[in-house]
Amino acid sequence: MRVSTSNCLFRSWLTLNVLWGTIALLVAIARGQISTYGLVVVVWTAFMPPAVVFTIGRAFAWALPRFAVMRFRKAAEQGDARAQVSLGQMYENGEGVPHDDAKAAEWYRKAALQGYPMAQFLMGYMHANGQGVAQDDAMAADWFRRGADQGYARAQCSLGNMYENGRGVPQDHALACSWYEKAANRGDAVAQSNLGLMYSIGQGVPQDQEKALAWYRKAAAQGDPNARAALKLAETGDV
Repeated sequence: MRVSTSNCLFRSWLTLNVLWGTIALLVAIARGQISTYGLVVVVWTAFMPPAVVFTIGRAFAWALPRFAVMRFRKAAEQGDARAQVSLGQMYENGEGVPHDDAKAAEWYRKAALQGYPMAQFLMGYMHANGQGVAQDDAMAADWFRRGADQGYARAQCSLGNMYENGRGVPQDHALACSWYEKAANRGDAVAQSNLGLMYSIGQGVPQDQEKALAWYRKAAAQGDPNARAALKLAETGDV
């Protein structure tokens, strides 16, 4: 396979850029030169595409949250949805910036409006809990549905929960089970545990203890505490 000269040059430039930036960053940190550190960050990533800037921010998020915020913000302002979500999470968790749920929701919304399913789930969560935005079950269900329709398991599970409890949508146990099953088949432990409960009590699906135990076991294998408790009860014959 032939590789174009332009691609080779770009890869070489990117490799050298990252290497130089890493060395300069470490030197600046070792010397305690915060102003130099800030200058290094700006120069190092000034001409990088948003996806690369986001990747750099994510790599440093655990150790250097302030640095990560700077990189996430740069990429987020250029429209990178993953960076917008990551910046929102930094605000939500108070990492590298003061805790601010309203700003977190603002960045989640920007990404959600671009169709990013994780952000749509997060917007649903924020509205369901009144965190950084007005508490609104109907809005929460709408955002969960947008993410669920794209196959995002956490959104599917959350939408199932909304149907189970009649929050923002008419209560419908069969639809709740349908969404739980979609999420459970994608490996979501909470959905697996919830579906196990629905089979155990025959709510939205015909009662079936074997299926209930099968779903509980899958969820318990991932560490779900409710599923583990249910299996322990089953072992003692209380279920």
